Amino acid sequence: MPSINSTQGLYAALLMMTLMLTACTGGMSTSANYRDRKPVEVSAAVEARFKEALSFMKQEKYAEAIPLLEAIVAKNDQLTGAYINLGIAYMKLSGDIDNADNMEKAGAALAKAVAVDPMNAVAQNEYGLFLRRTGQFEEAKKAYEKAIKSDPAYAKVHLNLGVLCDIYIDLPKCAVEHFEKYQQLNPSDAQKVSMWLSDVRQRAGIAEPSATPPSALPVDNSVPAPESTTVAPVSKGS
Repeated sequence: MPSINSTQGLYAALLMMTLMLTACTGGMSTSANYRDRKPVEVSAAVEARFKEALSFMKQEKYAEAIPLLEAIVAKNDQLTGAYINLGIAYMKLSGDIDNADNMEKAGAALAKAVAVDPMNAVAQNEYGLFLRRTGQFEEAKKAYEKAIKSDPAYAKVHLNLGVLCDIYIDLPKCAVEHFEKYQQLNPSDAQKVSMWLSDVRQRAGIAEPSATPPSALPVDNSVPAPESTTVAPVSKGS
């Protein structure tokens, strides 16, 4: 019987289909601070069902993915990756106009994910997104901070916490700290927040960096959206 480890693993923008239970996320990252959980044994049938669900997720066919994921967690309530994807699917299905029933189910799935594996940075980030979306801003901040504690190099959670601190809870110094960290961890995308970061620094009373590279490209001054998911593996046990 295969052995599946419900850890956050290595984040990747895209993932070839494997025999691993996976959670949707983005950004390459590992963390020495992350505590591996005991491998969870699953059957070949569960693996096949999960692969099918993940295929639907990649195609944005969330309504088709949900019953497969529900069937998986009904038989094994320790598979963090399945709960994360289930929560994501319900939130995506909810769309821009939040559907109360779907959001309730999303929250339940993500709460279960962080209960099963509190040190899973992917789970905490997605739970933070859910909490922010439902107006639970202080709880969202706690979830993001737990994700960062677990994996300080997870770039997108720094971006999400920066957005939360600036727009939702008016903590500009917090926003500056995490936007700067996002730029440091993701230099290829540094321009994404640079102009907005300049505005936040001004409001926080923080001086601009002394030098700007002469080759800096024009930037978009729009507010960056909180980032959720593409696809990431959950490490397979040996």
